[in-house]
Amino acid sequence: MGHPPNHRRRNLTHFNVNRFFQFVSYAFRYKRAIVILLLSNVAAVLIVAFLPQLISAYYAEATPDFSFAAAGDWGCNTSTRITLDSIRSNNPQIVLGLGDFSYNTTADCWLGIVEPIYKNMKIVIGNHDDTNPTKLHQYMNHFGLQNQYYSFNHQNVHFLAMSTEPPIVNGSEQYHFVEDDLSRASSNKSISWIVVYFHRPMYGSPSAHPPVAAFRDLYHPLFDKYGVDLVLYGHNHNYERTYPIEYNATRPSSPLIADASQQLYDETKTISSTDHHPIFITAGTAGRSIHNFVGKAPYVVGQYEGYGFLSVRVTNSGHTMEGAFYANDGAVKDRFSIEK
Repeated sequence: MGHPPNHRRRNLTHFNVNRFFQFVSYAFRYKRAIVILLLSNVAAVLIVAFLPQLISAYYAEATPDFSFAAAGDWGCNTSTRITLDSIRSNNPQIVLGLGDFSYNTTADCWLGIVEPIYKNMKIVIGNHDDTNPTKLHQYMNHFGLQNQYYSFNHQNVHFLAMSTEPPIVNGSEQYHFVEDDLSRASSNKSISWIVVYFHRPMYGSPSAHPPVAAFRDLYHPLFDKYGVDLVLYGHNHNYERTYPIEYNATRPSSPLIADASQQLYDETKTISSTDHHPIFITAGTAGRSIHNFVGKAPYVVGQYEGYGFLSVRVTNSGHTMEGAFYANDGAVKDRFSIEK
């Protein structure tokens, strides 16, 4: 008689084959999980380690162009309305109001004129804006301001609004705010440009109003220290642009010209923010009667007596700042460019 078939051996063989494939499948999945886990941990470490560089690279590659406009000393007249129309035709994302808006007892007339652009406006207070508490409150309330000094960012540009109207004191609340704000902005890897604006001038050629020496002596050293690029103001009803200038502690009214170029300023090779110095621009040209110049300061590049506004475009993925002063007839009266 033959032996009965060995069902146990056949079943054992079948069982072992299944277990083998299960083991191979399990091992593959297990090793893949380990690899994925390791790669995930490495990626997390790399992201944390290189986050500042990644942020800088993002802004360098992905920052779109934008523009802002600036003008002060507006009034409520035909020239004011023409300036407003000129600004609107330029389509800036931000409009910096450099103070002295309505010269009446209330702000009503001026607020009515700028209604089409007020949501884009960031203002500072001038000497004609706080002549009575009611008018000052109108401006502060309309533009949602808690203080006459504040700051904000737009893309890779930091804007600092200051006030020349309170007492000018070293150690004041505004001074501490400004120093802390500029320190933070200058160390922020996502910020390439710093623009400061207020009403009364720090520098200028002889005209209706002299520079405010105390304000200049207190704050220009901070602007140099933290690498401010542009300083904008009004008060004199004309347009004027300086060279990049450095504070002169020996003779403060005679700043040192840091770059004697007329229009093009290349800062791509500067080592730190303290290696370059701000350009100061007067743009009190929005509509109030024009002030004549009586001479030209040696640190001034160009002047214009007439109405218009300053336009600044940030281009080239945030690496270039292009400035132009547009007269109300559309003519360009001044141009300059800064490269970083």
